[in-house]
Amino acid sequence: LLQPAELEMILESRELRPADFCLVLAYLTDHALGKMTGPPRGGNQTIGQVNAILAVASAVPEFEESGRWRELAVRYLTDFAREQCYRDGGLAETTFLYSAGTALALVTCVDSLKGMGLDVRERTPGPLLTGRLV
Repeated sequence: LLQPAELEMILESRELRPADFCLVLAYLTDHALGKMTGPPRGGNQTIGQVNAILAVASAVPEFEESGRWRELAVRYLTDFAREQCYRDGGLAETTFLYSAGTALALVTCVDSLKGMGLDVRERTPGPLLTGRLV
């Protein structure tokens, strides 16, 4: 899956020619994003899907579809969080490493959204996504 740091490296490369830039954008917006904006993949794969959508949406905020992509990512993230997070901050999965990884992935997605200027606290369930880790 595409990670925001990888995309940033590609787009900031001094070797990136205009024709290459067009190819990257075509790939991201048509091929990669087309696969990511399908139905949620389920489980932790949904988090990777959210990160990939956010990476593209943040790379090309001037695209008309960018807002729709962000909204889709938020919807996938909140649906996943509702399945995985209890209102008291506990996680549905009881295995420590799985829970820690899930919590970190959720917080990373929220940080990406905040970096785009979006406040997701009102739209996400439980204390985990409102910054009140318990």
